[in-house]
Amino acid sequence: MPENGLESIRQVTATTNGLVELDVATSSDGVLFLHHDDTLDRTTTGTGPADIPWSELRELSLRDAAGRVTAQRIARLDEVLDWAEGRAILELDIKQGTRYDDVAAILAEKSAGGRVVVIAYTLAQARLMASKFPDSMISATIRSTDDLEALVAAGVPKSRLLAWTGNDAPDPDLYRALDEAGVEVIFGTLGGRDSFDERIARSGEDETYAALGRDGVDILATDRPVEASEALRAGGRSGDGACPLP
Repeated sequence: MPENGLESIRQVTATTNGLVELDVATSSDGVLFLHHDDTLDRTTTGTGPADIPWSELRELSLRDAAGRVTAQRIARLDEVLDWAEGRAILELDIKQGTRYDDVAAILAEKSAGGRVVVIAYTLAQARLMASKFPDSMISATIRSTDDLEALVAAGVPKSRLLAWTGNDAPDPDLYRALDEAGVEVIFGTLGGRDSFDERIARSGEDETYAALGRDGVDILATDRPVEASEALRAGGRSGDGACPLP
C-alpha cells in the first residue's frame, strides 16, 4: 500500500494499535498535505518538485512501494486529522519548507494538539516545538542521559518527551534510565535492506519484536506493523507499542 495515504492509514489501524507516522508538506498555495519527498516521482504519478498548487496535487494518484499506481490520492492534513479523531494518534514529521505556525494553526482549528506527536531532529527544533505545540508530545533524539538533560535544560518538560533512540542497536541500560525518568522509549526497526525489520522478515523470528519490548522499548517504529503487533501480543504485551508507517 502507498505511504502517506489515508486508505493506507485506515487499513493499518484496523489491525494494529499505536502511532501512525506521517509526513507533512506544503503546496505552493499553502495547503498542508501528506508527502515525504521534495519531488513527486517516487510516490505519485506526478513528476518534478512537490511544491505545486493543490489543484494539481489533488489530481495525482499514489504509487505503492513497488511503484504501482493505486486508486489512492494525495491526502490533506485536515482530512486526516478529521478521520483520526477517536481512532489513531498521529506522529507528524514536518518537512522542510512547512511552517510550524501553519501546522499549529490547523491543529488548533481541529482541537487536535493533544492527539498528535511532533518530531524534532535537533535541540533547537525541540525547544521551538515545545512553544509552538503546547498540547503535543515531542519525539526527540535521546541517545544518552546527557541528551535528556540538555532537552530539559532547554525548556522541554520530560512529561512531553518521547525518546527516539535510533535504529542501530538496542541499549537496555539507556532504556532503564529513561524509564526511571518517566520518558517512553522509541526504537526503530525500520531503515532499509539491513534494518531490523528486514533481518527479522528474512529469519522469520518475529518474536524479536517482543524481545525488544522486554528490553525496555515502549514504541517500535516499524515498516511491519501487523507482524510487530502480533508478536507483541503473543509475547504478553498489548501490541499498542508498534508505530505503523503506512
